[in-house]
Amino acid sequence: MRNTFSFLLLAVTTAVVFGQEKPFAQGNLAIILKPKNAVVSGSHAIEGGFTVPYLWCQATTGGDSRLKIEKAQFRRGYAPFIFNATVDEDDRAYLRFGAPKLQDSGKYRCEITTEEYGLVWGNLFVYMRPVFYTNGSTRLEVGDDPFIITGSTAKFSDGDTAVLHCPVFAYPQADIEWYKDGESIDFDSGHFEQRNEHLYIHDVSKADEGSYRCTATNKFPIDQKDNEQVFTSVLEQSLKISDALSWLIPLIVIIVILLLLVIVIYACAYCNRRKSDQYDVQKREKSIRQAEEQRLRDEEEDQ
Repeated sequence: MRNTFSFLLLAVTTAVVFGQEKPFAQGNLAIILKPKNAVVSGSHAIEGGFTVPYLWCQATTGGDSRLKIEKAQFRRGYAPFIFNATVDEDDRAYLRFGAPKLQDSGKYRCEITTEEYGLVWGNLFVYMRPVFYTNGSTRLEVGDDPFIITGSTAKFSDGDTAVLHCPVFAYPQADIEWYKDGESIDFDSGHFEQRNEHLYIHDVSKADEGSYRCTATNKFPIDQKDNEQVFTSVLEQSLKISDALSWLIPLIVIIVILLLLVIVIYACAYCNRRKSDQYDVQKREKSIRQAEEQRLRDEEEDQ
């Protein structure tokens, strides 16, 4: 597979000068971000790399001609994420990537302002297969297959609405499918409901316990001939259902521990008070005895 999809038509300018050829942008239309496994932390770089660590484009009217660039920038998505381009002496605009991150994948727009024709622009893409992201509170473990991931066990009480999350990120956006114990989930009954990345299970019971799997799939071209490849990542997690009143047992245990603690504190305080009282009695008796001995000595001296 070639590293770049070179000299592909990106887009044409909307400003056309009568009698002159229409300028257009060309460059490496797409690159691929290739993670080593399907677990990504939002605060860390992705393990893996790009097929080529930059996007580039140039303005031309065809053939070997290349238009002079006054300025150039790259814009990512519809949000105002704008990146200044590096323009080399051959009038090519570059956007270079550092350590790969989730946010690097997506759709970009290269905007070139030329001296003669004004704005020339085109779309470029950074493709990435589905990965699952964690903020640190969710445990995701990589198995023998780096794209089959095991998540933490989800626990709910009988009668709750259980919610399972499939935290997938991909470009193009991934399609998500849910399975229970290897069987495709039937959403017609209303007991199960899918909303974007979440699976809702209403009024859960012991019958809903089991192994749940979400599969995330996307596809994109992997070479200049537009040969598409399908990519799938899997997240498996278990669901456990406890009795609705099971919370009473730990509550009772906590109350018993608190009562025992109060009894221990009271007993210690009582013992300390007894010791203090006993010490005071001994002290008074000693004082009385010393006073009596002093009185007897005084009487002997008087005689």
